[in-house]
Amino acid sequence: MKKFHILFSFVLLFSISLDARKEVVLTLPKSGTHYLKKILEHIDECNVLAPTTPSWFHQAYALYAADPQIIVMGHCEPLVMHLLPESERVLLLIRDPRDLALSAVDYIDNNGLAVWPGLQKVLNERQWEVLSKKEKLSLILDGYYDERRASVFNFYETAIRLLRRNDCVVIKYEALSPECNSSEALEETVQSIGCFFGVSIDSYSAEKIVRSSFKNSTSQTLHVGKSFRYKDENREIIEYLESKLSKYIRYFKYSFSAFSEKEVFFDKTENHEALLTKNSI
Repeated sequence: MKKFHILFSFVLLFSISLDARKEVVLTLPKSGTHYLKKILEHIDECNVLAPTTPSWFHQAYALYAADPQIIVMGHCEPLVMHLLPESERVLLLIRDPRDLALSAVDYIDNNGLAVWPGLQKVLNERQWEVLSKKEKLSLILDGYYDERRASVFNFYETAIRLLRRNDCVVIKYEALSPECNSSEALEETVQSIGCFFGVSIDSYSAEKIVRSSFKNSTSQTLHVGKSFRYKDENREIIEYLESKLSKYIRYFKYSFSAFSEKEVFFDKTENHEALLTKNSI
């Protein structure tokens, strides 16, 4: 009887390992993380755990990697790269760098300095409040203040490193916005996400998934962002963002505003356009 129990336990563990998820979902902060979470829940009818810290991601992944009913999401930041198993397939959600930076400033304004790693080490709430928007942006674009090295630059540099993996697929937040896409385009994007997880989705189900996920009030954070929100800013802010983020705007194939005339050139040793096209949804 004891041998039977041992054999049964081994078979059970082996079957779980065969069914275990081989996919990891990473998102750039402020890129529609909770919106994608709702979409994934509707696509795969599973429990999706939203990201918090890199250490949480490592613990949650170790705990739930063998459970096919759970998807663990993480943020695309430097420390997560060190914790990410090389063998896993990655779905990466990105957003226009200008919108992400502006959304991050709004998030700090509304929720306090504690939501941005290390920012409390360099100034207090009152000092933040009196800064101009441009000054606030300058603090989070390329500066980082603790071991997480959280900055807009580092988020995108980490995304570029992920793109060099053959098993990384990129989806843009803008491709999931009903405000910017036809129903047919949205359906195609959702079907592509389903394909990544090995789930077949018909057109009717794809449209229903998007409509029931966008700005869903049951999400931990009600999605109220919009695509290309940077266009609502004044010329000074737009030019500042485009001068600072030009590398990432071009790398991820976003368009510059009419204000920007500066050309940005990449190292010709790397074919960025081919790399992104290969990995993008």
